[in-house]
Amino acid sequence: MFGGEPGLSPHREREQHLRQLYVGMALLAALVQACIVPYAQGADLPGLNLQAKLGTGSNLLLVGLALWPRVSTHAFQWILIVSAQLWLLSSALLFLRGETLSATLLVGYLTVTLFSFAWLQARPAAALALLGYLLLWGPVSGQRTVDPRDC
Repeated sequence: MFGGEPGLSPHREREQHLRQLYVGMALLAALVQACIVPYAQGADLPGLNLQAKLGTGSNLLLVGLALWPRVSTHAFQWILIVSAQLWLLSSALLFLRGETLSATLLVGYLTVTLFSFAWLQARPAAALALLGYLLLWGPVSGQRTVDPRDC
C-alpha cells in the first residue's frame, strides 16, 4: 500500500502517493470531528455538535473521493479547498452565535490559505486567501470581541 507498485510510471506513483496522503488527512480530520461531538453535546452547543457531525461525514466522503480513481488529484484538490472554504464560513457563523472559539476561524483560514497556495496558481490562491481573510475579519470585527485566551 505505501511502497508503491513496481513498474508504475513516476507520474502514476506520485498520484498514488498523493491519494494516500489525502486519505490520511481526511481520516485524521474525521477523527478530530468525531471527538468534538461528545464535547459539543456535553457543553450544550447544538451548532458545534451539528458542524462536528457534518464534518465527520464530509471527511469520510472525502476519503471515498480520494480513493475513487475517476476523481483526478487536481479535482480532489479543488474539492478540498472549496469544502475548507465552506467549513470556514460555518465556523464564522458558529463564532457569531457564540458556539465556537475564535481559534477555529484562524485554523480554518490558515488551512485554506496553505492548501490554496500549495495547489493552485497564484491568482486563484490569492483570491481564496482574500475570501478567507474577509470571512475571518467580518465576525471578529463585529459585536463579539476576540478573547486572546481562545487562541
